[in-house]
Amino acid sequence: MRADFLKKIPIAIAALVATSAFAAMDMDSRVSQLEQHSKQVRTETPNRTHGATTAPASPQLMGTGWYVGLDVLYWTSKVGGTEFTYSAGGVPGALPLDGEVHDIDFDWDWGFRVGLGYIFEHDAWDLNLMYTHFYNNGSRNRDAMFNQTVIPLLGSTAINSDDPAVGNTFRYAESAKSTYNMDYDGLILNLGRDYFVSRCLSMRPNWGLHSAWFDLKQITRYADGDPQTGGLGLNTATEVNQHQKIWGLGPQVGWQSDWHLGNGFSLFSNIRGSLVYSHFKVRFKQEIVGSVDKKINEKVNRHSFVPNVQYQVGVAYGVFLNDAKQHLQVSAGFEGQYWWNLNQIAHITNSFLPPRFDRHDDNVSFHGLTLSARVCF
Repeated sequence: MRADFLKKIPIAIAALVATSAFAAMDMDSRVSQLEQHSKQVRTETPNRTHGATTAPASPQLMGTGWYVGLDVLYWTSKVGGTEFTYSAGGVPGALPLDGEVHDIDFDWDWGFRVGLGYIFEHDAWDLNLMYTHFYNNGSRNRDAMFNQTVIPLLGSTAINSDDPAVGNTFRYAESAKSTYNMDYDGLILNLGRDYFVSRCLSMRPNWGLHSAWFDLKQITRYADGDPQTGGLGLNTATEVNQHQKIWGLGPQVGWQSDWHLGNGFSLFSNIRGSLVYSHFKVRFKQEIVGSVDKKINEKVNRHSFVPNVQYQVGVAYGVFLNDAKQHLQVSAGFEGQYWWNLNQIAHITNSFLPPRFDRHDDNVSFHGLTLSARVCF
C-alpha cells in the first residue's frame, strides 16, 4: 500500500507542475490582452506625455483598406450679376419709371462625384481624392407687353449708331433673351481621421487641397424696335457674349460630425472651407448681328483669391458584408457650395463710343440633393 502511494507522488508532482504551467500561460495571455486593450485607450504622445486615445470610427475590416465612392447630384444654381434687362411702362425714356429687373432662371440638372480613398493602419488616418462634375444652364425671355418697353442692361448703347459720338442711341428693344451655361469641375485631395468622442458621436477633422475649373458663359440678344424712339429697328438684333474661364488651387479645411442612432443608421453634417487662388480669363463681345464692323471684342484677365464654403447634412446607413471583409454605406442629403466673387464680368460704363470697361464681381452658388454610396474593402 505504501509502495503504491510512493509511486503516485511523482505523477502528482508532474500534474501540479503542468497545471501551474498552463495557469502561467493563461495568465501571460490575459496580461497580453490587457496590455493590448490598454494601448487602445491610452497612448504616449511624441512629447512623451500620456493620455486617453480615441477609437477609430472608420470601418475596421479584414480587407485592404481601400474604398471607392459614387455620388449622384441633382442640383441647381444661382448666379449673381446675370441681370440683362428691365421692363418699364409709359413713354420710353421718360418719367415716371415703374418696372421689374429680369435675371436668369436656372434649371435643375444632374451631376456626379467619384472618389477613391485609403484607410491607413497607423491610427486609422484616411486619404481620399474626389472629382466632381456639374453642368447647369438657364435662360429667360422678355417681350415688350402692351404699353411697356424692354430696357437693355448689357453692352454699349451706341453700337448701332452711324455716328460714334452719339450716345443713348440704343435705349430699348422689343424683346430680349439671355442664356447662361455653367460648367464646374472640382478636384479635392483630403486627409483626415474619423474617431469617436463619445459612444454615439464621431468627428472627422480634415484638410487638403481644392482645385476648381469653371466655364461661365452668358449670351444675351436684344431684338427689334423703332429707330425713331431709340430702338434697334425692325429685324435687327445686337448680341452680347460674356465668357469666363477660371482655374484655381488652394488649401481647404473641414469638419464632419456623425450622430450614430444604432442599427447602422446615423445623421451627419459636413462643412469645408477653401481659399482658391484663381486665374480669370474674361472676354466681352458685342456685335450687331450681320454687321461687319460694328463689333466689340475685349479681354479682361486677372488673378484673385476666391473663398468658398461647402456644406452637407443628411442621413446614412452602413452595414458590414462578407464576415466584415467589406462595408457598404449609402446616404442621402442636402448639399451646397457658395463661391464669393466668382462671377467677374466686364461692364460698359458709358453710353458713347469708344466704350469704357469696368469689372463687376458677384457670387455663385449651387445646391440640391446628393445620393451617395461608398464601399470599403
